[in-house]
Amino acid sequence: MTIDMVSDLKIVIDSNVIISSLVFGGKPEELIKKVLLKGIKVYTSIQLVSELIDVLRKSFGFSEEKIKKLEAEILISFETVYPSKTFLVVRDIEDNKVLEAADEAGCDYIG
Repeated sequence: MTIDMVSDLKIVIDSNVIISSLVFGGKPEELIKKVLLKGIKVYTSIQLVSELIDVLRKSFGFSEEKIKKLEAEILISFETVYPSKTFLVVRDIEDNKVLEAADEAGCDYIG
């Protein structure tokens, strides 16, 4: 199945994919554009948005203006969930937050 063949999928996009799309473009940027254009429901959580903003600010020097604009775009384009479960499946705590959001939303995929 390709992304061009689906329109009712639900996914969580990992912060690293979003960062790569913003900083480097390429395939991550193509993925996000196609997902949004195809009407695929993308889910996030406040924790994931917070992690994304923190990395963009500290590691890539994004300005507050750019961060506020991006945060607004994400909150408009993505649906926010509030995970009710805590997972400790993988070593990286931040990766567990992706799983928590995906579980809460009943996602089909993590991108």
